[in-house]
Amino acid sequence: MSIDLTKITKTNKQKAPFIVIYGEGGVGKTTFAAEAQNPIFLDFENGSYHLDVQRIEKGYLIDTNKVLDVLRALYTQEHAFQTIVIDSLDALEMLIHKQIEKEYNVNSIADIDYGRGYVAAFNVMDQIIHALTKLNQDKGMEIIIIGHSKVTLQEENPDEEAYSKYVIAVHKHIQTRLVQLCDFILFAKQKVYTTTQEGSFGKKTKKGHTGERVMYSANPGYCLAKSRAIGFPEELPLSYKAFKQALQATQPKPKLEESKKSVAKEEKVNIVNFMTLTPTAGVSVKYAQ
Repeated sequence: MSIDLTKITKTNKQKAPFIVIYGEGGVGKTTFAAEAQNPIFLDFENGSYHLDVQRIEKGYLIDTNKVLDVLRALYTQEHAFQTIVIDSLDALEMLIHKQIEKEYNVNSIADIDYGRGYVAAFNVMDQIIHALTKLNQDKGMEIIIIGHSKVTLQEENPDEEAYSKYVIAVHKHIQTRLVQLCDFILFAKQKVYTTTQEGSFGKKTKKGHTGERVMYSANPGYCLAKSRAIGFPEELPLSYKAFKQALQATQPKPKLEESKKSVAKEEKVNIVNFMTLTPTAGVSVKYAQ
């Protein structure tokens, strides 16, 4: 049975967002994630203990088999969690590196010839990202991946001069994978202002002052940022409530009559999809060998 193209309609259904939020340590990324709906933290850093959240502790997450076990349980079992928080991505990457170093019996993943260690690490991380994507798409769970920032020199564009830029502090192939898949990459920072003070003998000195904590969803020229929501603000206060309000404001409001028609047609499409396009629904992930 082939798909009936006449049953395809426009819908305004909002999916659960897949978010990467990164920035300097202590800026408020974990607090941002804790404000999401019914979160469960995979706490690789023991960084959420000052918050009243439910967590899988670092002591349990000793290897990627355990990580995938948790994600598989969230996919197959009944629970009330609505958000999965990875805290943090770079700590998870370090866990993968240590696992591969042990498998290859080397002191550093860089000691594995021809970059095979980094390829193996990417494959393991990609399994975890795939499982998170399935939970987001099939189960409607919001995904928040927390990362730290680093500054790199951008020189890949031949028509531009090299310049410094904040990026996620993981291997560039992992970053590229997340850019492809996620809905939002948010760069979090605390603004800094400077004032000039007059000193003795006419000497002037500058003094720094911290300002508000913000997040960027579009590249202002010096950081990696992204948003798939049309009309989403490029700068927001660093809070989950501000993020959610801005996201809801981007959703179009259909007319009542059109909304009723769209719901009726959408139910038929869902039946077709379930019966013919997606006959199975399971997490297709493998343990790292």
